[in-house]
Amino acid sequence: MQSTQHSWTVELSLDGLYCPLDREGTGEDPYLAGEWAYQYVKGLQEGEDPTIRKLLAVCKHFVAYDLESWGPSQDGCKPGDSCWRERGDFNAVIPRDQISSYYLPAFRRCIRDANAGGVMCSFNAVNGVPSCANPLYLNKTLRSEFNFSGFVVTDCTTLRFF
Repeated sequence: MQSTQHSWTVELSLDGLYCPLDREGTGEDPYLAGEWAYQYVKGLQEGEDPTIRKLLAVCKHFVAYDLESWGPSQDGCKPGDSCWRERGDFNAVIPRDQISSYYLPAFRRCIRDANAGGVMCSFNAVNGVPSCANPLYLNKTLRSEFNFSGFVVTDCTTLRFF
């Protein structure tokens, strides 16, 4: 028997029009997203015996996921047409200081502080490097700065974009 559980995400929604429609996120406030993620992970992973985890929480989508722009690039465009942009085709160009000050704090709370068991990388590229193959964020940030020793998974069909 297979079980699927829908859960909220850590990513932030910058677009004020999109924010209320984002059914998986907490909005655009990095502090709120981080505190929510911390409590959510702790609630899921902690049980009567703190040395035994019966469930591992996964923080998603790492990093800058809600900046993606996919779908039709013009009216009348359908999937498979040359005008259709796939999720993995998007490159979020963001200054490193903005990633550090805006996007990473919520993930830091979820991953390092709450000790989440896993991380899901995002579909998009960040500054030209696919998120699921980005040594800066997967190795330096996750493994070194966040002291993360868990697993990293891709979202759906992300690997087809490599």
